Amino acid sequence: MKEKNNPLFREEDEPFAILEKLKNKVSPDSTPASSELKRENEGLKKLLQINKEINSELDLDRLLKKIMDTAIELTGAERGFLLMKEKDTFVIKVARNYEKEEITKPEFKISYSIAKEVAKTGEPILSLNAQEDTRFGQYESVRGLHLSSVLCVPFKIKKRILGVLYIDNRFKQGVFGEWEKYLLTTIAAQEAIALENARLYRESIRDSLTGLYAHNYFLHRLQEEVQRAELYPRTLSLLILDIDGFTLINEILGHSLGNEILQEVGAIIQKNLREIDLLARFSGDEFEILLPDTDKANALRVGKRILEAVRAHKFHKENKDIDITLSAGLSTYPNDAEDSQSLKIKADEALYQAQRRGKNQIYAFRQEDEHSATIQRKFIRNQGLESLALNREGLAILGTLEKLIEVELDLQQILELLISLIPEVTKAKRAFIAILRENNQLHIQSPKDHPPLEQNPLYPVIKSILTKSIQEKQPLLISDILQHPEYKNNPSLQNHSIKSIACVPIRHRKKIIGAIYLDTSHHHDSFTDKDILWLEELAKKISTPIRNSLLFQKHHIELEETKRSLQNSLQNLTDKYGYHNIIGKSEPMQKIYALLEKISHTSHPVLIQGESGTGKELIARAIHYNGSRKKKPFVAENCAAITDTLLEAELFGYVKGAFTGANQNKKGIFEIANGGTLFLDEVGDMSLGMQKKLLRVLQEGEIRPVGGKNVISVDVRIISASNKDLKEMVQRGEFREDLYYRLNVILLKLPPLRARREDIPLLAEYFLKKTAQEQNLPPKNLSPKALQLLLDYSWPGNIRELQNEIARAFVLAEGKNTITPDDFSEKLRKQHQIPLDFKPLREILESCEKQAIANVLEATNWNKSKTAKILDISRTTLDKKIQLYQLLKKEEPPCP
Repeated sequence: MKEKNNPLFREEDEPFAILEKLKNKVSPDSTPASSELKRENEGLKKLLQINKEINSELDLDRLLKKIMDTAIELTGAERGFLLMKEKDTFVIKVARNYEKEEITKPEFKISYSIAKEVAKTGEPILSLNAQEDTRFGQYESVRGLHLSSVLCVPFKIKKRILGVLYIDNRFKQGVFGEWEKYLLTTIAAQEAIALENARLYRESIRDSLTGLYAHNYFLHRLQEEVQRAELYPRTLSLLILDIDGFTLINEILGHSLGNEILQEVGAIIQKNLREIDLLARFSGDEFEILLPDTDKANALRVGKRILEAVRAHKFHKENKDIDITLSAGLSTYPNDAEDSQSLKIKADEALYQAQRRGKNQIYAFRQEDEHSATIQRKFIRNQGLESLALNREGLAILGTLEKLIEVELDLQQILELLISLIPEVTKAKRAFIAILRENNQLHIQSPKDHPPLEQNPLYPVIKSILTKSIQEKQPLLISDILQHPEYKNNPSLQNHSIKSIACVPIRHRKKIIGAIYLDTSHHHDSFTDKDILWLEELAKKISTPIRNSLLFQKHHIELEETKRSLQNSLQNLTDKYGYHNIIGKSEPMQKIYALLEKISHTSHPVLIQGESGTGKELIARAIHYNGSRKKKPFVAENCAAITDTLLEAELFGYVKGAFTGANQNKKGIFEIANGGTLFLDEVGDMSLGMQKKLLRVLQEGEIRPVGGKNVISVDVRIISASNKDLKEMVQRGEFREDLYYRLNVILLKLPPLRARREDIPLLAEYFLKKTAQEQNLPPKNLSPKALQLLLDYSWPGNIRELQNEIARAFVLAEGKNTITPDDFSEKLRKQHQIPLDFKPLREILESCEKQAIANVLEATNWNKSKTAKILDISRTTLDKKIQLYQLLKKEEPPCP
């Protein structure tokens, strides 16, 4: 019904005024002027009827659904959405269709543009055809949803917007008119007050963080359930749960992540309860559960199920997995208590008993525990600690500190934990803990998230009191500081209303390591001697963990310095044994560099072959320190330098008593090199027996120390080296073939110095500079004739011989800037240049042996027994030599 055609409505009319006019205009005895007026009359009656039902509803969720269903029913909408304001945004709380069903995806879409406009202006919006409406047709949400009829009105109290009510019809145009607009506006205006009341009621019974019931509401329901159980004899149980070590978790992770953990824990507990059970959050990290019609045995099962569910849940915060456990105390009506208050006290006492037994414990109250608790409280009261006698938190802090003694924690964490806990169980306004560092500087720990104490005007007073207590090694108690002659005129104390101060030193054995400081304001009582007694007891308990933490911190610093030193050493080694420190630009060396680049980052065994002095160990170190194992040990062993017995003990280690002189266990170099590289030099000189033992280690990856029974797994990269041709040794039966193939996965042949003569000038220059640096002398040069002498020499000792010759000449050339031929050894000066193709003696001997055997075989017509006798060797040796030198009997020419 259009407003201009209906004189009943005017723009200046408010919704409640319209409602009154409708009530006066339409009565049971009147005759409706039209069917439209009759529809409005029926709608009005329906509105008044539903309005009574809505106003009596206090459950916010049910109230929102009733409002939504009423709006859809009265307006003929296809669907509706109710958005409520939360902080600075609007959140959809209800989404329903005309069949009173919850709307789910993909239909869960509305025109937020229209809803935001209503929320912004506080005025209703009616559109008969949203797509053609010049106000909204350009909105992407309107075009995308193909909206036709749209009606949206605000919920507001005075000028404060609580939410918006949005309805639409995506298929028909003109479904809503001015009558529906006024009707929906009336509903929104009337029910805004009901919504606010429901919200306030919800806040009064619900915890704002977790959404669980609040403590006060829980106590009310607990009292009701106990009264009901008294009238109709039944059993009920009460569980109190506490997150283990949550204060420390809060201090380490921060309160924001701590709140997230509280929400997750609350949700886990709720999942493990029945609908009739009541769960509330109490006192920060504690939860209360009311279990109607549940005896102690079944309540214990519920508690254990909850504890196990929380322990098994993965709490992942800031890329870390956090282990969360609960402690639980249980009491049952009427076995343990006769009223709700006693039931709460007994459950609280049971929780304390559970916490004393460690983490993740549940404990059911027993009457004998009450007797024990009474004795304990009496003892505490006699010790002058009556302010904590009936305070479970006070007992818990002492128990917490006892656990800290057993654990080495970060000192910062301990101090932050203590200064946050102390004010909770004392009358102190604030607490500070001062620690004496090794340089006798006083470090005063402030509460977390507070400005540094140095910025506080009270800092000079606090520091002077702490210093005085530490120097005099005595407690300091000032009941009324403004009457104290030393402090009464201090303006900072007056401005901060400080009334009383207590301070006790922290003593570890006979040494003072710090002090505890407390102060109170004028709103609290003064400290007394009893508080000093409690502080002294506290100081005794925290002295050990603080001392341990100081030592831990000291050792940590030393460890970090050692770690940095090792890292620097590792870097120096990496630099020292980098490829750039291998001198040589010749073609043979370029091939070596290319091969090193390929093999360094693998873990395959490497066999390095080359003459003595060619730098086999230098190459092995370069492979290690440029590879993935460079942070692990590099261990070298010369297999030719020691006997088999000593070599076995050196490689595999030994146990105490394995042989004479084995007075203690010793690790072998395989175990020392675990994860790194083991360099076995001159492996060709290893006996066949040792070769067999080495092979077993390479096959199994395990070693057994000499005299030991247990095997030790090792992961070692083997780099072996030999100046002998291992392949020829295998053919002669002097080296195991299976070990050879284990070692020779990658073969690297180092050229002798005579094969890379173009590198001699580079090497000579390098050794000249190195010798000058070692002797802290000016560098020297080589004369052209001296350099030519080096180039002409054959260098049978290779690079090692060159280095020694340069060092000798450097010394003999004392007082000169240039080394001449006269400074070199006689063998260089009188050398006869050996042709580059001259063969080594070994090859000459082998050639002579081959020719001698061939000649005797020919002379005896290949009679092997006679040949062996002439050569004075065994028949077996002769056969091996024939096979080795591949000697064949010449065939006689055929007869003509």
